[in-house]
Amino acid sequence: MKWDLGNWKPSCEQAKFIAQSARLIGIGLMALVGTRLATGYIDGKDTMAQEILLLIVFAEWVGLEYVGYLIIGKGDC
Repeated sequence: MKWDLGNWKPSCEQAKFIAQSARLIGIGLMALVGTRLATGYIDGKDTMAQEILLLIVFAEWVGLEYVGYLIIGKGDC
C-alpha cells in the first residue's frame, strides 16, 4: 500500500490541528519515557542501553516536531 499525500491540501485549521496532535504525541512520549531516563543520565546512574533509549526518544520527539512543521507548511498557514 502506498500513501501518496502529494495532492492532499488541508485547510489551515485542519493543518494546525493535525500538526498540534503530532507535536503533543512527541511531547507526551518524551515526558513519559524520557524524564526517568534523563534523570538517570544527570545523576550518573544510567547504563549504555538507557543512554541509547534516551537518544532514540529524543530523536523521535524532534522528528514529530519536524513533521508538525511540515504539516503546517502543507496547509499554507
